[in-house]
Amino acid sequence: MTQAQKPFLREAKFPEDFDAILEVSRKAFQLDPAVMFWGNVKEITPTGLTEEDDKRLLTFLSFLLRCCIDYKARITVVVYPEGEGAGKIVSAAYWMPPKKRIQLYHVRRLIRAGFFPLFRAWGLTGFDRVNAQHIDVAHKAFQDAFKKRGFRSSSVDSTAWHLALVMTDPEYQGRGFLSMIVREQFEFDSDGIYLLEATTLKSRDQYAHLGFETRPTAMLMNFGFQC
Repeated sequence: MTQAQKPFLREAKFPEDFDAILEVSRKAFQLDPAVMFWGNVKEITPTGLTEEDDKRLLTFLSFLLRCCIDYKARITVVVYPEGEGAGKIVSAAYWMPPKKRIQLYHVRRLIRAGFFPLFRAWGLTGFDRVNAQHIDVAHKAFQDAFKKRGFRSSSVDSTAWHLALVMTDPEYQGRGFLSMIVREQFEFDSDGIYLLEATTLKSRDQYAHLGFETRPTAMLMNFGFQC
């Protein structure tokens, strides 16, 4: 690979990048413990999720991506050059700006993003797990962290960026694309405050390496996550 062919980062373009980003997220989160918990996955086959669980996963990931687009998230991608073509998207991140958060009372926006297909896929149990047992717990941890640093706890959503999702195609992991994405965002808004959740020990350690401070682990049934 020549200097001119090195992987590069750019902001995503829609609708043309939608399917490529969705496929990267499917590969990256197929066996993520938090996502499997939300989706009530009970069986793992030798090749991964069952066909039905894989469809449910795509329904959730499509809903989340559509929400982030509608809420004007800053979505960045890493493109890996391939031949003479435009290259392949291998990594992506959804950065929700301050004052931009997905809210349950934004009914029309949620319906546009695909709320009803997701509800049919996950049911009440899935929504309780992702909202009451994850989002609410994480938000409380963020508020506590703000308060300890002298900020008003109520200003979490109005002053901080939230990394809603970041992923790399498993075939391309270990090449520094997460660092590329995070450092570029830090340059984009060098004065920004950034919040995220880590649902695995590996991701926690990666974020810590990039300078994020970790909070105590919050337990969701049989696994934990950190904020």
